Amino acid sequence: MTPQAAWAPYEPGTDGPWDLPRAAHLLRRAGFAADWSTLQQAIDDGPDKTIERLLRPPGDLSEFEATFDGYESAAATGGSTESIRAWWLRRMIETPYPLLEKMTLFWHHHFAISNDGVNNARLMVRSIHTLRQGSLGSYRQLLGHVIDDPALYLSLRSDRSRRSEPATNVADQLLGRFGVGPGHYDEHDLNAAARALTGRFVLRNELRFFAHEFDDGQKTLLGQQGAWDAEDAVRIVAQHPATAENIVRKLYAWLVADDVGGGREPNQLATKSDSTDRQIPTSQFLEPLVTRFHEQDDVGAIIEKILRSRHFFASAAYRRRIKTPVELAVGLARAMERSIPTMRLGQQLGELGQDLYRPPTSAGFPVGPDWINQATLIARWDLTANMLAESGSYEGRLNPATLAEKYQVDQPERVAQWLADLLLDGELPDPVRQSWQQRVTSDSFTAASIRQLAIELTQTSEYQLA
Repeated sequence: MTPQAAWAPYEPGTDGPWDLPRAAHLLRRAGFAADWSTLQQAIDDGPDKTIERLLRPPGDLSEFEATFDGYESAAATGGSTESIRAWWLRRMIETPYPLLEKMTLFWHHHFAISNDGVNNARLMVRSIHTLRQGSLGSYRQLLGHVIDDPALYLSLRSDRSRRSEPATNVADQLLGRFGVGPGHYDEHDLNAAARALTGRFVLRNELRFFAHEFDDGQKTLLGQQGAWDAEDAVRIVAQHPATAENIVRKLYAWLVADDVGGGREPNQLATKSDSTDRQIPTSQFLEPLVTRFHEQDDVGAIIEKILRSRHFFASAAYRRRIKTPVELAVGLARAMERSIPTMRLGQQLGELGQDLYRPPTSAGFPVGPDWINQATLIARWDLTANMLAESGSYEGRLNPATLAEKYQVDQPERVAQWLADLLLDGELPDPVRQSWQQRVTSDSFTAASIRQLAIELTQTSEYQLA
């Protein structure tokens, strides 16, 4: 299939069916997971209407956003990263706009601003708010806001950028991670970008500019010469074609399939098919997306093109991402239609390597197969088992038996398939089916047995995949 054909809109009937697996796949990638009624609505509505609703939810969302902004600001006043982390998780679980939070999480990983260096909950809440506000718009504008964010400089321990001592590590992030990417800039570009950022100081948690510390000399940055300042550096970097490809590749890995590069074999959990369609996508394959992004500078438009495409609904994209810990937990809570105590959840997610507000390095969180090893897989099983337990840290709030009753699923054979439809796109693994059939009779068909069934489903290999 040519790149143009791969990124053309998916047409149900012509290109393939529109069914439960494809609807669930879309709702996982463009959010965290679907509850039963949302999943059924998506199946009924078809992809076009569903994608439109995901991108531009109906109704006025301002009250929800203002309410949670207030909760997070109040939590930040107390100075506790644990509290603001808990409120963000609750926001993800309850949001009527899951794509917005999913993309805010993406940019949190991309820019990797960590409270380990910032040490200020208010600045961190403000920083995430900046990402949320710009997550689906112009990348150039978002990058400009981040470069003006004092939290970035504190996170990189570069709160002073003098004419005599430029902040080269901020410049390196601007070029290497936020911009053109490794291999597309050299030491001269790095020095030019660092000089463009001089005069910037963080004082009392605010970014200040001191003209006498700014290097106003001529600089050559990515082939362009001038007396560039920070705004110019952002413009030059954001408009470079290599930046467009860098960002598109990251969006592809976030929405379509994990990169399996660097000679690394696909994780055994990721697919049962051969590895040929698990390769890093070529520049030629991504060219339609890269060209459009370079010309329009519109993140939302690229996301929409990806979500509507034939490639997105092809086998090359289905279950080709390993869920991050946040996706794993938030998706389960959303599927079960209940919020849970998120203070403890934030702690457990941190133990799994995804401590919100604290990316472990300037490269962000782990990605793809790095999320799964023998130890973390057991910890992931423990997390979902704890979330579904009748008592304990999560107070038994996620109750699949109550949920089944809500949707009038009341027979043992129906419950097993219904939960598989909800959690595994209809695939009820034979070992789970056999265990259920052996364990459940009319006398043992209880809420506890349904909880155990849900736990077993979340401990399958398939459930670890987005």
